[in-house]
Amino acid sequence: MRTPLPLLIVAILAAGHGAVSVGGALFMEDVEQMLRLSSFLSGAFLLVGADMLVRQRRWSVLLIWLSAIVYFLSIVLPAFGLHGSDAFSMLMNAFYWSVGVRVFLAIAAHLALKRAASMANTAVNADLPPASRLP
Repeated sequence: MRTPLPLLIVAILAAGHGAVSVGGALFMEDVEQMLRLSSFLSGAFLLVGADMLVRQRRWSVLLIWLSAIVYFLSIVLPAFGLHGSDAFSMLMNAFYWSVGVRVFLAIAAHLALKRAASMANTAVNADLPPASRLP
């Protein structure tokens, strides 16, 4: 089975971002173990999600969303503990960009999988009319 190009692009982006997270978790110094663990988990979810995305599995979208949630909570919860309600103004812009990339990857994975499934369905049932023409 050949992987469609949009799925492959999203998978490569997710794997690259996940490899940076896992690598960073292994080489971080002077950080709490919980931050190291959450960074490793977030990256591992992205790497496994990228692998499943190449295999065109729906669970890949869930894993990529889970990566975004773990990453977001691992930074925001300690920030709220230190700064209270001012936590969001204390966080760096890089955090928001990284969360944005992870959310983008999850949405792009969902859309790419949906498109690949509809293309496969069209190829198998080429003689059927499009869904927009059905009553």
